[in-house]
Amino acid sequence: MISRVSNLIFFIGLFSSALVLVYVVLGSDRYLTGALNTALFAGVPVLGIMVSLIGFTLPKEIKGPFALTLAASVVGVYLAEAWVAYGLYVQANPDWAPTKYDKRTKHEVVTDLRRAGVRGYPSVIPGYFMQTQLDGSIRSPLNLSGIETLPLGGIANSPTVLCNESGEYVTFLSDRYGFNNPNFVWSKFPVDILAVGDSFAQGYCVPPPIHFLGLIQQQAPKTINLGISGNGPLMEIATLLEYGPILRPKTVLWFFYEGNDIQGNLKIEKRSPLLNRYLSGTFRQNLIEKASDLDRKYRAYIDKKLSEKPSRADI
Repeated sequence: MISRVSNLIFFIGLFSSALVLVYVVLGSDRYLTGALNTALFAGVPVLGIMVSLIGFTLPKEIKGPFALTLAASVVGVYLAEAWVAYGLYVQANPDWAPTKYDKRTKHEVVTDLRRAGVRGYPSVIPGYFMQTQLDGSIRSPLNLSGIETLPLGGIANSPTVLCNESGEYVTFLSDRYGFNNPNFVWSKFPVDILAVGDSFAQGYCVPPPIHFLGLIQQQAPKTINLGISGNGPLMEIATLLEYGPILRPKTVLWFFYEGNDIQGNLKIEKRSPLLNRYLSGTFRQNLIEKASDLDRKYRAYIDKKLSEKPSRADI
């Protein structure tokens, strides 16, 4: 009986470790991006496979205690991590309770806002507009006067539903170009700080007053955050070239994420002829001048997507 239970534990360890390893290999552009990441994300499941295989070969008098110790250790580590994470969250959010978790999708939240008379929008990222063509390139479906146009921000001047990782949806009122800023930051130039980056810079799933760039804005009000979730290096260059000249920042904060900026996002963005034109240093879409026309088409496009009632959380 003990031998069967032990073999079952080793089989579960072998099978789950193999699944994790396959998942890591399939997502190599995200997980295997350096020696440390490779050692962690590939090394741990490989170690799990080796330990499980060795467990099958152990003598009966050793196999049982070893299997139980292994199982208890793994379960104990995960329970400890869950308990610490729960304690930290409750400490930061004393009024939160699991029963308050909002299980609605982002589409459902936006729909409920509109039923209440608030014309809200989901957070929209430029990646939504990167549509693959027959030749393998990616292009935006939006155009102004027959010219392909790629938005670099979200819907302007609108309640924006960002995301939910803590039980409650984080929302913000977008600025005049669709970024996560109060509108007053666009009133005085030059600015002290201009920030570009992806979800970390945008303040993903953190309320605007307390995400890290919001805290910087409290100390340095002339700070503008142009971070958007999913952005990679070419998107960020495009954003700097479109909005930087009018802002004339004293300092630029460019937030880089090793996990996917180069291995993931850049590979996709390089397939965009429009984004590649920014590498010349002189190309512009002139998004500030076209803001009104772009916003009108942008809203119509997203409204159409919302009317299709997508089954997933995001558009």
